[in-house]
Amino acid sequence: MSFFERPATDMAMRAHYWIIERLEGLQGIKTNKCAIACFDVALEHHLAISILIRAGAVGSAFSLVRSQFESFVRGMWLAQCATNDVVENYENDNFKVPMGDMVKDLDAAIPNVNGYFTKLKNDGWRAMNSYTHCGAHQVSRRFLNGDIFPGYSEKEIEEVAELTTKIALGAAFALAAYAERNDITDEINSYVPT
Repeated sequence: MSFFERPATDMAMRAHYWIIERLEGLQGIKTNKCAIACFDVALEHHLAISILIRAGAVGSAFSLVRSQFESFVRGMWLAQCATNDVVENYENDNFKVPMGDMVKDLDAAIPNVNGYFTKLKNDGWRAMNSYTHCGAHQVSRRFLNGDIFPGYSEKEIEEVAELTTKIALGAAFALAAYAERNDITDEINSYVPT
């Protein structure tokens, strides 16, 4: 399979453009601008990850997964949990809330998530850090049959495409929900990436 023929990235790209079509012209988003910007960055990272994988820069794509995850979680936390003073500190680059605290706060603040944010972080945080900071996950995949060559499996690529698409859908859902657009949130809830 060539770099340009990847069903997982095709699915992610279709999902990205599906999301953008729904959000185009969205107005009246009732949350702070920092949260909105974080959701937008999460959507942009989703597109970038898909493009990088398609171009064969899989290691670079994998290194962005943590950034996308953090953008989404920070957006949710800034929208759901942050006081106006904390948002102002964030705007001034004086933000010191650890990721572990943010996911716990979100699980407590949002009804019926049943530990979703903590589980998402716990399931992937170590690997996300390793890929982002050129740790063992990243380095061990730089060899294929003894040669220096990116050796990421199609299964790993599919998992990243699926995870980052779920995060993008979460960011899109949040934007639509804060704009009180139930028609869009209903569409997102019923969307099945193919």
